[in-house]
Amino acid sequence: MKLMKSLTSVGLSALMAMSLGISAFAADTTPYTITITPGDSAEHTYEAYQIFSGDLSGNVLSNVQWGAGVDGAALLVDLKADLDAFDSADCDTAAEVAEILAANPSISEKFADVVAKNLATKADDVAVTDGTAGVLNVTGAGYYFVKDQDGSLSD
Repeated sequence: MKLMKSLTSVGLSALMAMSLGISAFAADTTPYTITITPGDSAEHTYEAYQIFSGDLSGNVLSNVQWGAGVDGAALLVDLKADLDAFDSADCDTAAEVAEILAANPSISEKFADVVAKNLATKADDVAVTDGTAGVLNVTGAGYYFVKDQDGSLSD
């Protein structure tokens, strides 16, 4: 009887582990590209970070979550401290942050400044020079933050 209970618990644990593994394969692995066209001949290295992820249908991103390129919890704390639009709102999720941004496009530059302080995993980088376009290859639907690589510019 004791052996049967042990085998049953091991079997159920294995079944749970396998079912959790299946959901990990459900992640969006769709490839996308972001084309960078430089405005001058100076060499720049650009980096892309996924800020929001979600399900893309047409041009609409739904089921908005924090992307892999940002520390969402830290970003939310900084947004509430630095931007009035987030401090006064009851904002606790990536979807709520995205809704506030959509309703207040004038805060996008300030939002970008706060995001830059809370970056995590880089999706890709590309060097561009002499007016030649570069392509960032990213995986998964979402909104991406693209910036010059730290230390890549002299000014």
